[in-house]
Amino acid sequence: MTIVEAVTAATDRMAADMPPLHETIDTDALDALLNRQSSSVAVSFRYADADVSIKGNGTLEIEVGGYPFEENNE
Repeated sequence: MTIVEAVTAATDRMAADMPPLHETIDTDALDALLNRQSSSVAVSFRYADADVSIKGNGTLEIEVGGYPFEENNE
């Protein structure tokens, strides 16, 4: 769910307008891979017009149109 929320924020779309994540990537395999807690693991894929990168240390990066998305929490 974190991935979908991050991509909706980056693309300024509503979650209801997003395709199901499991149609893009095997979410069970992604969970299994990331739950091994190896910091050397990195997975990248394209989802809903965004480039998504997830690292084993929990870092989630979203790029839209080649630009990194940075959420403003102010």
